[in-house]
Amino acid sequence: GGALSFFAMRLTGWMIDKYNATLTTAIATLILSLTLIGGFIYPQITNFIPIVIVFAPFMIGMSMRNVSSSANFSKVPTPYDRAGFMSLNSCFSHLFLSVGSFLASIIIHETPSGYLTNMEYLGALSLFLFILTIPLTYIIEKSVKS
Repeated sequence: GGALSFFAMRLTGWMIDKYNATLTTAIATLILSLTLIGGFIYPQITNFIPIVIVFAPFMIGMSMRNVSSSANFSKVPTPYDRAGFMSLNSCFSHLFLSVGSFLASIIIHETPSGYLTNMEYLGALSLFLFILTIPLTYIIEKSVKS
């Protein structure tokens, strides 16, 4: 996943420069959506596939989204405010990562046999939030251009 992400991030940078961040976010969300549906929401679809085949597209999609959001957010502040803005953005990212981890620990349960339950609910919530970022990316990109 990491090796493929390296090449995906380079391709994503080129796509953002040639097209826009909204399109690359949408493509990354499509990749992530298929991974979430097949790996977490309906895992019976991918039961016969080695986990690395499911994990690699997940890493690619997340890497693409990270490059896309970083490129988009770097255009929001003026050059003189960019470092402070990106630091604040990083703080909020880490805050919400921790909130997401906490919520995931509430949603997921482990059975006595070690099986994790409610993964489909966590996958569905993640899918909803991933899809929500497409219009948000468009709004940010549009407001930066104007």
